[in-house]
Amino acid sequence: MANRYIALETIDYSSLQLSRSKQKETAPSAGAPHNPTSLLQFCCRCVCKLSSDAVAEVVNSIPVHLAPILLKQAVLASQASSVASIIANWPLQVLRFKEILDSSQQHVFEEEMALDLVVFKGITGRTPRCRLRLMDLRGYQLSGCGNLAVMLVNSSLWLDWNFAKLVVQMWPLLSLKKSQRNAKYLSGMVLKEAGLKKDTKLANEIIPKIIDELLSNDMAKHPSFSISIPKGEKVCIRIERLEFSTQNTFFMDYLITNCLRSITPINVTVSNIIIRSDLNIGDGILDSLAPFIVFRGHDPECLEGIWLENLEDNVFFITSQDLQVFSQLKGFAVPNCNVMLQAGRTRRRTSVRRLFTQTLSSFSHLVRLDLSQNCFAGCLPEILDALFLPLEYLCLRECDLLDSDMQYLSTSRHASSIKQLNVSKICGLFPEDSFAVETGILVRCLQKFTAIQVLHMQQNQITDPKIIQVCSAIRSHWPELKALNISDNIFSSESALHIVEASVERPTMQNLKIPYSHNLFEAINLMENGRQQFSRRVAAILDRNRRSDINVEVFSVAYAVLANI
Repeated sequence: MANRYIALETIDYSSLQLSRSKQKETAPSAGAPHNPTSLLQFCCRCVCKLSSDAVAEVVNSIPVHLAPILLKQAVLASQASSVASIIANWPLQVLRFKEILDSSQQHVFEEEMALDLVVFKGITGRTPRCRLRLMDLRGYQLSGCGNLAVMLVNSSLWLDWNFAKLVVQMWPLLSLKKSQRNAKYLSGMVLKEAGLKKDTKLANEIIPKIIDELLSNDMAKHPSFSISIPKGEKVCIRIERLEFSTQNTFFMDYLITNCLRSITPINVTVSNIIIRSDLNIGDGILDSLAPFIVFRGHDPECLEGIWLENLEDNVFFITSQDLQVFSQLKGFAVPNCNVMLQAGRTRRRTSVRRLFTQTLSSFSHLVRLDLSQNCFAGCLPEILDALFLPLEYLCLRECDLLDSDMQYLSTSRHASSIKQLNVSKICGLFPEDSFAVETGILVRCLQKFTAIQVLHMQQNQITDPKIIQVCSAIRSHWPELKALNISDNIFSSESALHIVEASVERPTMQNLKIPYSHNLFEAINLMENGRQQFSRRVAAILDRNRRSDINVEVFSVAYAVLANI
């Protein structure tokens, strides 16, 4: 739940776990039941210690349903050569890591074992006995946050690639036969599939240059790094998400991969695309529209989520018609994209609202929506009515809204379906704020969200008089509530304790974030005694009610307007 791209996540709210029990684990007593290693697991661990050739013989001899168990034990034992050998001889058509590894191994592609390189070793060492048709890497964070100088297993070739970049740039090209690795031929294929004009700089210089550089790098020339796929067969590699920005040309690599999928035996498919327009100073500034070229040649049926962030004025509306073809989207986010919708019947205001709502209505499977840091004052009802399905997740963080917008949301069909709602910082600091929701109206409206499980309402000027309503909602109106963030609001410690007392009565509650407001003397002298005493009182309430399963986080807030800075 800490993932900033929460709008693109697939969450099973019925089994959502946000905190671990704080019960102390005691050593098992003699005779207590435990989970011993099974004979099958023991045998698999022994096999993983054998040579690569011996492991390959075992994989080709055992019943195919045992291959996932063998692979899991090889990963747990950090037997890199065995993992590569198992993948190179994989006896099943599908290799879905999420079904093989435990949830505790979500960062296995970023750990010291370098599983990403081991997987690459396995795919390049693919044998004729391998039946792999789909490698699903979704559910895992690939090492794509920075460039790593890594040495491939059993190779003296050093490369400057992260795994996501390696898969997108090189795997499809390495699966081509040498006779097909012709820069001019491949450039023509890209131009045709992307629908680009031949008389442009992009078509005549940029794309041919990128393809030529990829084909002439050390990896493409190295004899050990070709991926052998039988004629007529295709192998699909599925990735959770890829990030593109205006600070590099990685989007061009993905465009090339997409447009060559008809001839490359290996196809790379991504479920979620993230595009950010980052500020950049110097001669290397790229046009804000450039990253959107990744949608050229993309299969509209495969994309499940789009995240657009920090777009310049009108960029969203220029590209919105191209986005409408992705009807299978389940998640869509436009944080801080300079989307400003205004009520009224002028020609411009009406056309802008219509274009935005048409874009949303084209996503017939959309259930997760992030509109944060944009202006929708007086226009939220129009947006909500345009959606085809009731939402399960909605983020309105720091949006310009009116009281009527919140009131309409609370009476719409979405109020009974939303499981996770973020309405942080939508209330104004002063009652005179034109585009802000009044705090009292916000608290009353939130009581109508009876299916809510995760609620963020920080920085909304919630004071002591409103705490009674919040506590009443926790006890009576939010029967499924699991997490509440009400930090960065300025109310007394006693009111915060009332929230804790109400939360322990809610059986589903797992996570609570509350503020501690320092008095003026504490704030000036940076004293923590009051906060520590407050934390002890919170712990006493949890112990008294035997609710050590609730994780309560206390955030300090000075008695000032610092929460709004």
